[in-house]
Amino acid sequence: GDTAVAELTGAGDSFDNTRLAPELAGKKLFLIAGERDEAVNISVHERHMKAFLEPRNIQMTELRLDADHSFSWHRLRLAHEITNWLNRECR
Repeated sequence: GDTAVAELTGAGDSFDNTRLAPELAGKKLFLIAGERDEAVNISVHERHMKAFLEPRNIQMTELRLDADHSFSWHRLRLAHEITNWLNRECR
């Protein structure tokens, strides 16, 4: 854990996925978050949603579950939602 935190802290903006928004133009994205995630705060998900919605030509789908970081209580639903999205959007 400490090693990962040090790496992320030292990387600065190079690990900031929101910077990818212009490169994702014309793509379909499915962002999924756990509302009770203690490892990655929901504000990170919200920041990504905002960044990826700004270009307006990224097709966004969002799913928020009442779940922790590993979706412990919702793994079957998560698998179902991902499978449905892939079948609907990636065929």
